[in-house]
Amino acid sequence: MGVEGFDPFVLGRKVYNHIAIRILGILAALFRFSVHPP
Repeated sequence: MGVEGFDPFVLGRKVYNHIAIRILGILAALFRFSVHPP
């Protein structure tokens, strides 16, 4: 285990990327349903 594993900046960036990917996925799903209703 390195010290970088406890770097709050790296941890925050991982969380931000995870949230951003989830938001993009939700937006893509909403856009798909609005263009092609089920």
